[in-house]
Amino acid sequence: WVGVPLFSLFVILPAATSLVTAGTPVLLLCKPASFAAWMPDAVYITREGLFVSSRFLLRSTACVTLSFALVTSTGSTELMAGLRSLGIPGIFGMVFSMMQRYLSLMLRAAQEIHMAKLSRTIQVSPAREREWVAAGVGTLFRKTHNLSTEVYKAMVSRGFDGGARPAQRFRPAFADFMFAATILLIAGGVMALDRTALFMF
Repeated sequence: WVGVPLFSLFVILPAATSLVTAGTPVLLLCKPASFAAWMPDAVYITREGLFVSSRFLLRSTACVTLSFALVTSTGSTELMAGLRSLGIPGIFGMVFSMMQRYLSLMLRAAQEIHMAKLSRTIQVSPAREREWVAAGVGTLFRKTHNLSTEVYKAMVSRGFDGGARPAQRFRPAFADFMFAATILLIAGGVMALDRTALFMF
């Protein structure tokens, strides 16, 4: 979870400087004109740049936090039923469900390949290590491809016709509508405050 905000911070850091966002100087970083004539006289962290970068960082952190909270607090069946009720095509839900179910098997196959390699080697050169990595990726692809083929044949033999049938259908209640209305009001208020702060800057 922490990796995404840190990556967002790394990406948006240049926007806080005067090289990207002009504005009121807050902190002097360097004077590159002394050793590069084509560079500006000074590079500052600007007030407007701090506002833009902090807004981007807060938005990305909020999105990741809400997504993480949704996935960890909601079962896969309920989540798929909710997405179907929102009009998400069934194929996306089916792919997500299959990925969640068989990802652990793929990771286990990769661990078995790695353990088999460790149990049969003592010390090899870096070139041989790279060859083994390439061969391991190919072996893992072949195993997962064979597994997917077997799973698909098993699904077809049990009547699968390409359509995803949810195990349960989501029926919104009054509390769900109230919660959605509250979220919309909060989102509208936050957007209004955001626009007001943008005009202030």
